[in-house]
Amino acid sequence: MIKKPVLDSVFWSYSNVLWNGFFSILVIFLFSRSLNLDEYGNFVGAYLFIDILTVVGQFGISNYLIQLKNNDNRIFSTGFLLTGLISLIIILILNVCAFLFLNYEKYSLNFIPFLILTLYLPARNLTAVINAIFLRSLKNKTITLIAIVSSLLSLLIALSFLYKTNGIYALIALFVSKEWTRFILSIIYLRINIFTNLKKSSIKEMLLFGLPLTLSTIVNKINIEAPKIFCFIFLDSKSLGILSACLLIVNSIHNIFRTTTYSLWVPVLSKIFLEMPKRFGEIFIRFTNVQISIVFPLFIIIAINNYEIIEYIIPKNLQNIGYLLPYTCIYGMITSLTYLIIPSWIVLNKTVEGLKIEIIKLVIGFILFINFSSFGLQSIIFILITQELFILFYSKIKISPYIKKTILNQFISSTNIFIASSIFFIFSLINSFYLIKINSIYSFIYVMIISLLIYYLSLFVFDRSVFREYKHIFKIYNSKFFKNKS
Repeated sequence: MIKKPVLDSVFWSYSNVLWNGFFSILVIFLFSRSLNLDEYGNFVGAYLFIDILTVVGQFGISNYLIQLKNNDNRIFSTGFLLTGLISLIIILILNVCAFLFLNYEKYSLNFIPFLILTLYLPARNLTAVINAIFLRSLKNKTITLIAIVSSLLSLLIALSFLYKTNGIYALIALFVSKEWTRFILSIIYLRINIFTNLKKSSIKEMLLFGLPLTLSTIVNKINIEAPKIFCFIFLDSKSLGILSACLLIVNSIHNIFRTTTYSLWVPVLSKIFLEMPKRFGEIFIRFTNVQISIVFPLFIIIAINNYEIIEYIIPKNLQNIGYLLPYTCIYGMITSLTYLIIPSWIVLNKTVEGLKIEIIKLVIGFILFINFSSFGLQSIIFILITQELFILFYSKIKISPYIKKTILNQFISSTNIFIASSIFFIFSLINSFYLIKINSIYSFIYVMIISLLIYYLSLFVFDRSVFREYKHIFKIYNSKFFKNKS
């Protein structure tokens, strides 16, 4: 029987992911009707800079608390207060920057709503510290329930703002109220007194632990947001709105696995590496195949049926994103092949390798974006594809000695999934032009279900082992790895 605490942890981790994905779609559906692409682009431009500096505010302290061998309330209290102090300093810096940069007529979002938006930063960072305490006890259920309640409450607040003010202030109210509601509820549910005496000796250790991790995370964050940043600089706010909407759709699929990197994949891979190091490479490949077998058909569906999705799901004022979605999905499929690279470097204690890859990606991106971003949105997407292709091959080469698989063997192991995806792509393409005419949301859903059945049937024909790999993941949870957690 699967160990109940671990199974519950996995279930609630993915429940949180599914809820966040659903909530993001709901927010897009509700608020995009009151925001044009210019306004949305202005909001994204302001949010970008705050979100990057949020990483600095967290300073890796939550990760430090997760990896502690023993519970110590004084260390938790120290981490909590240190995070609050760093976040406060960042807010002061952002307030100064707001007066210098955001009161610029090119961007309609002036510095007053920007200053309000900065208020979400300390709440998010302090909640991350509390969540670290929850995660140590596998209390993913608590985290998920708090996320659901805070999302619903913040949505009610945002809708009231939307009724009385405008879309920009309503969106800001949503972000700020959601983070503060999460923080307040997390404090209420916390079973320990976090305001105990400080352990000053741990401050230096936290900062030394957090510095390289924060630098790596910042570089990773800039890499992720680079297309938006350069679109913000070289193009207009409407273009930023279009690009952000496309990437939001793709990132919603990425988040199926990315958002559980530290709460699920790092712990699981870590146990595998410690207890069964000789099988680490084999299971790395298995997990990769499981991940891409799930996300590939989703990207193909979006790429082939992009205009139908816009027609029946996404509000019409975002219809300009249709021509970019297929290219963005290609970028998403390439990226999905490297989901396990970052958690693997952490497990292998080779975070420096991860930082090197992020720096290389940053340099390549900056060179290409600076020279070609001004050519338009398609150029930005093509830069992303080029960048991800290089990082894909480089990452596969670097990790091959640790998983005992050459880069060629890594790709060969996924051949059957590539074949099934190709058949699925051809079927979807033929279907969209010749077979079933989509003229309503119901026919669209019908076509999606039939398409997915065709995909998994072809996958079953070409590679039945991938279905055994789904079972294999649960066998790992049922193994001796998690006896200490039961």
